[in-house]
Order: sequence, then C-alpha cells, then structure tokens
Amino acid sequence: MKRCSRCRVGKPLGEFHHNRTRLDGLSDDCKACKKNIRKPEVRWAQRSPARLEQLRAYGRERYHELYAPGRPRWKKRSVVWQPKTVEHAERHRENHRQAKARYNRKPSTKALARVYYQRANVKEKMRQRYHEAMQNEEYVMKRREYMRQRRKNDPEYAKREDARIIVNIMVRWGWMQRGPCAVCGIADKVEGHHPNYDDPLSVVWLCRPHHRIEHYPHLALLAGEAL
Repeated sequence: MKRCSRCRVGKPLGEFHHNRTRLDGLSDDCKACKKNIRKPEVRWAQRSPARLEQLRAYGRERYHELYAPGRPRWKKRSVVWQPKTVEHAERHRENHRQAKARYNRKPSTKALARVYYQRANVKEKMRQRYHEAMQNEEYVMKRREYMRQRRKNDPEYAKREDARIIVNIMVRWGWMQRGPCAVCGIADKVEGHHPNYDDPLSVVWLCRPHHRIEHYPHLALLAGEAL
C-alpha cells in the first residue's frame, strides 16, 4: 500500500507508475490522478483536432531536425540523486546535521564586527569622527534629547548609567582605587564591571578585552584575536 500525494488515499502499488528517481521506485501520484491532470489536454484536443495535428507535425519536424543522421546528440540528462536504501538516507541526513552544526559554531557577523572595531586604526578613525560630530551644536542637542528620552523610557539603561557615574566620581575623587584585572592581572586600562547594578559600589576590575567577554560570552571564540 502507498498513499497518493494528491488525493491522499492509500492504494496498492500497482496503481502507481514507475519512477526511478523516487526512493521506492514509484511515482508520488496515482494513475487516476495522473489521468485527471491530463483531462483538460484531452478535452482541448477534442475541441480542435486540426490544431492538435498541426502541433504533432511540428513536433515530428523538429525531431527529424535534431536527430538527423550525422547530427551530434544531446547529452543525457543526469538523474537526480536519491539514496538507495533507508540506511543510506539516514547516513546522509546525519552528515548534513553535522555539517550544519560545524557551520553554526562559526562566529557570527556581529562578533566579527566587534573584533573589527577593536583595531587601533579603526578606533582612531571613529574617535576623529566623534570629535567632528561634537563640534556640531545641532547634533549635540539632538544627542542630549535622545539620551534623556532613553533614560526615561528604559529604567535598566538608567540604572546602568547611574552605576557607572557613581564609580567614575568615586575614582576621580580618590575614594576608590582601580585594581588589576581579576583575570589576567594587567593593571593598565582597567574598567569596572558591575555584576549587579543595584549595588553600584560592588565592582570587579577587568581589562577591556575580558570586560567585553564578560558581557558578550560568544567573543571567547575570538579570544586570540580580541586579546
């Protein structure tokens, strides 16, 4: 028994045409559905037999032109690949899943972009562009208004900004001392990381690369380039 893909009815295998491109060697549609598909063509041929005969004559003429003696033959069309057995098909699917998993382990475009913006020449270019933009008074006013609206609409962002401001004031007035990086021990260009923004004075000192990896764990795949 096999289920027809068009009428959705289970029928014996003898009700299906042979098709070697299918896994089971049989067509997906049954013979009755195939016949119903061709009914409009049969009705059209019955209505205009002269037109049908004209098309047949054209087909015979083209056939003799293409396959005349001494004329090069067309290359045989390659058959669509199909697995020979169920085990072969399952092995093919497993190989496809493994290849897809290897592809997904590659760093995303965003991760590569973050690494790109860590380059010295790119940083200098962005710094120059920022200073040029800050000379424009209209841009500065729009930026201030945008930051006010963002603090008003995003409480989490306002909480992060308040924690950073508090730490910067504490360090500037000497009430808090910067320590070395908690991961690699570097004491140069250390940044404060807040595990919890509700406690602004609870700070973990990290260098710039490890601070970014703390916020974006997928950058650990590119730790060699980021460091």
